[in-house]
Amino acid sequence: MAKDFPQPGRGGRRGVQSAVPAGLPHPSQRFRRRSWLAFQRALDPLAPPKELPPGAISPRLLPPRAGG
Repeated sequence: MAKDFPQPGRGGRRGVQSAVPAGLPHPSQRFRRRSWLAFQRALDPLAPPKELPPGAISPRLLPPRAGG
């Protein structure tokens, strides 16, 4: 049976493109908040929504990629 997942140690990351394409804008705070509330409602519609995680408040800056 062939596996669809990249195998570590066998060059499994070669040819895989970045999940964040260049030129796309970052999501706004309004979008982050509304999507978080929708996600919380989907998990448990009757529970009060939890606070937005601190890491989602500001966009994370990615370090420059090594090797271009």
